[in-house]
Amino acid sequence: MGKSFGLWAQDSPFRQAVFVFMANRWVELTILLCILLQTFFLVLAIPGDIDWLERGIFPEIQWLTDNMDHAFLVIYVVEMLLRMIALGVYKGKYSYVRSSWNLLDGTLVFLSVGNFILELLGLTHVINPSMMRIVRCIRPLRTAHFVHGVQSALKDWQFLVHIGLLLIFSMTMFGVMGVQLFG
Repeated sequence: MGKSFGLWAQDSPFRQAVFVFMANRWVELTILLCILLQTFFLVLAIPGDIDWLERGIFPEIQWLTDNMDHAFLVIYVVEMLLRMIALGVYKGKYSYVRSSWNLLDGTLVFLSVGNFILELLGLTHVINPSMMRIVRCIRPLRTAHFVHGVQSALKDWQFLVHIGLLLIFSMTMFGVMGVQLFG
């Protein structure tokens, strides 16, 4: 086995303490609560392209959702780093990058950090803000990690792809029919 971040060997007391901490059920439940709260604040978020912001309506809600989004980002970055310390980054059977859930979560964290940096630099015009809202909407998928029925359904992803394609086809068909009949 290698060292986590090249610093902590697997038998390191610090790494073992971090592993015990991250394996605690309360830590998982706290992260789950953060995900659910972020989903709630995402619903409250007012898209920047709505003219309400220009008229000054609901500035407190916008301020609250922006600041909570940054607070959740800090929580998720700390959680990701602690998981990488506890599991190791890439070496080992149970390392961070060997889990698809961790890869999904890490990708979302990196995209969110990138968006935060673009906001700090004032380059929000580079990426459409609605695309980042869509990316943040993926995070509640992580709650599926706690539900065993969803886990077994996601393991058979080919079946889900076929159902998704059928759903897209039928929505397109009924959309075209609706436009032709009522448009």
